Amino acid sequence: MINYKSSMTLLLNMDKIVELERKIDNLEKRVKDLENIKLKIPTKTSTKLQKLIAETILKLKPQDLVILILFSTTKQTKDEIKTKFKSLGATKKMLNWFNGGNFSQRLINTGIIFEDGENKDKKSMYSLTEGKGNQIAVEIIKKLESEN
Repeated sequence: MINYKSSMTLLLNMDKIVELERKIDNLEKRVKDLENIKLKIPTKTSTKLQKLIAETILKLKPQDLVILILFSTTKQTKDEIKTKFKSLGATKKMLNWFNGGNFSQRLINTGIIFEDGENKDKKSMYSLTEGKGNQIAVEIIKKLESEN
């Protein structure tokens, strides 16, 4: 025979299990949504983004251009980023930005980009940081879109 106290304990435990299952379902849904957003950003916006960059390159600061280039294609060396600068029509003044310590001081030291391994030639590769770097890239894109 089941007594009243054990029945109540069983019911309370069942309520906790139901609540825990609800929370897990909610978390799974939120993670799936975040994964879908992350997967869509580069593929959906890269051609649109490259067109936007090409149209507004003279309005961009060199560090903003680096951020957008890395947002478009992650894990690039400094030379690859400079090559992309050239292909987008960057001026000589913009290219000279790489000669000093701007890259390190304005992007790496501020937590916008980070060294993300090395390529086969042992050159450092760079990517945007998940939080700050991606957030700044989205802000730059929104600003450029609103100006066009």
